[in-house]
Amino acid sequence: MIKIHNFINGKFIASDKNLEDINPANGEKIAYIPNSNRKDVDLAVQAADSARESWSALSIGERAFWLGKIADALEIRSEEIASLESL
Repeated sequence: MIKIHNFINGKFIASDKNLEDINPANGEKIAYIPNSNRKDVDLAVQAADSARESWSALSIGERAFWLGKIADALEIRSEEIASLESL
C-alpha cells in the first residue's frame, strides 16, 4: 500500500497522523495520506514564503522555463495521475 508524505521545502516529511484512503468502488485501502496538522501547515507556509523570494527574483524567461519543465513532468505521468485521481 502506498504511504504518502507531505512534500515541504523539497523533502518528503511524514505527518504525525495518517488517514486511510479507500477506493469507493470496492472498499479497498489504497493509500495512507497525511492528516496534516498546524505544525505541518506552518512548515509549508514558511517554505512557500522563502521560495517566493527566490522565485520573484527570477526573470520571466526563467520562470517560463521552470513552469515548462513542470508541465513536461506532469505530461509524462498524466496517465498515472488520471488513474489515481479517478479512484
